[in-house]
Amino acid sequence: MATEVFFISEEKIKSFTDVNENVYVSDLIPGLIASQDLDLQNLLGSKFYDGLKARILANTLSVDETNLINEFIAPFLLNQAVWRILPNIKWKLLNKSVLSPSSETANTISLEEFQYLRNDQLNTATFYSDRLRNHLVQYNYLYPEYVSPDFKGIVPDRNEQASSQFSMPSTNTYGPIIYGRRSNWCYEDYPVVYPAGGGL
Repeated sequence: MATEVFFISEEKIKSFTDVNENVYVSDLIPGLIASQDLDLQNLLGSKFYDGLKARILANTLSVDETNLINEFIAPFLLNQAVWRILPNIKWKLLNKSVLSPSSETANTISLEEFQYLRNDQLNTATFYSDRLRNHLVQYNYLYPEYVSPDFKGIVPDRNEQASSQFSMPSTNTYGPIIYGRRSNWCYEDYPVVYPAGGGL
């Protein structure tokens, strides 16, 4: 049976986000796994992502990797996971139906209010994903697996997100832009196992 490695803990999610203590861990785990596999792996690349998980499991993280997890990966995952968890909290997939449970002591929010809340959470997660990406690009020499990814898996997303799916090539003070993505970076751009230490 495979061991699932998490970069952040249930306690950290409940301590550093708006997720209440009474939220079941079973509601948190699917969103956290999806955030790690779909979102974090895309930023790190499969080789670095799998390497970090293996070193968390073996308790052999370097000082630089521990700092990366504590200062950059954890804040991103906390907010990205909450964005993914929100639908699981509002709607429950039960036998023959999808229900939105209500509370006897509080009113549930409308779909419009829920969408606003989720968009706001995504904006926060996007800030931290950009921050993580910029750190990895600027200090890539600290992370050899990030610099030399395995092209059989997911290659790290080192570029800013394109504002449009289609755009004409152009240039600016930061260098050429190719099809909506900057082609180069400069210094102005910027059982469950958890990592040992660092309060994760």
